[in-house]
Amino acid sequence: MPLSEHEQRLLDQIEQALYAEDPKWANTVRISDPRSHYKRRLVKASIGFVLGVVLLMVGVVNYIPLGVGGFVVMLAACLWGLSSWKRMNGFGETPGAGPSRQAGRAGRRSGPRPSFMERMEERWRRRHDER
Repeated sequence: MPLSEHEQRLLDQIEQALYAEDPKWANTVRISDPRSHYKRRLVKASIGFVLGVVLLMVGVVNYIPLGVGGFVVMLAACLWGLSSWKRMNGFGETPGAGPSRQAGRAGRRSGPRPSFMERMEERWRRRHDER
């Protein structure tokens, strides 16, 4: 829903006051695309993964605990990178955070998700009703 003219003017005044008070912080906060944050995290995770591979190789040749540490670094970098990639592409959205990709699916209920057994019972009933 668009803002009214009065609300838009108030928002502009607040924004101008913020820039006048602390321009450095305002420029830091003002990111046009939040995906750029996740892209930076993805690059850092890639660098961490490469560092983990190097530690793993050095550890296997020289010192085994260093290799184990390298594997842990690789695993952590992969998890961090995957979470950033999911958020960047919209797969990791929280239910109340806005429109989801699955929001348009037919047959989706807006209430709490049924348990596994309830879903299996529903499938069983549908299967027998079709016969």
